[in-house]
Amino acid sequence: MPRKTTDTLSQTQRLILTQAAHHAEQRVLCPDTITPPTFRASLPVLRRRRLIADMPAAEGKRGRQRSLIVTAEGLTAIGITLPAPAASGDLASNDSIRLASDKRRGTKQALLISLLSQPEGATLEAMAGATHWLPHTTRAALTRLRQRGVAILTVRAAGQSTRYRLSEHSPAASAEAIA
Repeated sequence: MPRKTTDTLSQTQRLILTQAAHHAEQRVLCPDTITPPTFRASLPVLRRRRLIADMPAAEGKRGRQRSLIVTAEGLTAIGITLPAPAASGDLASNDSIRLASDKRRGTKQALLISLLSQPEGATLEAMAGATHWLPHTTRAALTRLRQRGVAILTVRAAGQSTRYRLSEHSPAASAEAIA
């Protein structure tokens, strides 16, 4: 039987990382759809690949406890890139969208905006996989963002999947329009 390459994530690993990315503190918790033994078996692999890391937690009832959190490499592995910190006087063209996504941090809508903010954009499959939505639900969410004033470009190329990304000359979408 051929061995899996170490560059790909299993469905279980992707689910664990995605749920951790959506957690307010980016903690790694066992999803309801995965059995605890399967979850525990996935953790050493994710640790070895440095997609998750130990973080000391506060004193608990049973003494010193540790938490697992998703790392920047873990976020990158599931298609989420962290925005580079901007200089104090440097304003990007999508600042209002970035502010709104900060306001709604941890939501699937903020995840979509972060995927669309990448220079190359994102495919429908990547967005659906990251949010765990069906493709038609993902398309509806894109439509809803467009209705709220977010300019989303559709890039089609022969032989490639359609990619979606935020327009560089996007009209300023107010934080209230996205929230």
